[in-house]
Amino acid sequence: MERPEEYFPWKGSNSIFDSNERPKDLNNKKLNAYTGTYTVADDYVLKVLIKKGPQLRLESYDLLSNFRHTNAILLLDHYTEAGNQHRLVFPEVDGSFSAWCEMAGKAALFDEQGRMTHLLKNMAADLFDLVEQLHKVKLTLGNLDMDSIYVKNLDGSIKLLVLLTEERHSVAMDPITLGFSYFIKQEFCTSDKLRSYPDDWDDYRKGEFLMSLQNMHPRSLRELFKNVDGIGWPVKDKYLPKILSDIVEVDSLQGREHNLKDFSDYVNLLRNRYKHFNGLPDEVKAVLVNRKGLVKIISEWTPNFWIVVYERTGWPKTNLPGSLL
Repeated sequence: MERPEEYFPWKGSNSIFDSNERPKDLNNKKLNAYTGTYTVADDYVLKVLIKKGPQLRLESYDLLSNFRHTNAILLLDHYTEAGNQHRLVFPEVDGSFSAWCEMAGKAALFDEQGRMTHLLKNMAADLFDLVEQLHKVKLTLGNLDMDSIYVKNLDGSIKLLVLLTEERHSVAMDPITLGFSYFIKQEFCTSDKLRSYPDDWDDYRKGEFLMSLQNMHPRSLRELFKNVDGIGWPVKDKYLPKILSDIVEVDSLQGREHNLKDFSDYVNLLRNRYKHFNGLPDEVKAVLVNRKGLVKIISEWTPNFWIVVYERTGWPKTNLPGSLL
């Protein structure tokens, strides 16, 4: 198959040869693509893979072929055959991600204690960075599944590669999703924390989390939050919200002082007042009504409270009752 010279940035004609044979994947099964060669400028021959399917639209290729990312497979060409069968041409890979996981990947992604390795963290971070960069050009993936993820061994290091075949015009990435993508890159990110990430917590779940924090010593909280930037007590124009100010005042009368420059003190106050809600002044309880009201007003005071605290503490093990809601 040939395209006119002006279609490509190279000089001369180019052609694609399809072997109609599928190479072996890393698990010795057939890879979900076909081998072939791509001849450019009459004399440069490149070994390629060819993906086949009616969903591989030329419109998507035209949009995605100009997108560049270190984890996005370069799209070399697109063509159709009889019966509107679309073909997508891309450079060779070593195998599919699913086959790699089935073989060597398990040992590389988790250590002997079942903790995620730096390789897994880096892969997840790379994937989110790819999605983020697509959003910046107002595109979003329409086909992110195991069939579109591959691996390449580069000097002994396994690299995750995504074959972009479908696209949609994107909407703005919401702050929680964006925060999740940044969290994956942090050194304190673990697989356990990822499984319970607070992107979809309801009030009951938030209450359970506050109760779980009862199991942590104040010194442990202070150590975890001593270097947290961009979050603190909800002080506005030098004043706390009225309800929070009343709670702090009651604590002060009972001999518990709080440092408004120490975020861990804020966490400590809220977890204790959630557990001992009935000990709050009547005028405060009249406004909050119940523990659910406290959960909701925490989200108003500090919208990213649950994410910031959870990312540092995870879900502490506790024998205390659940949310108390």
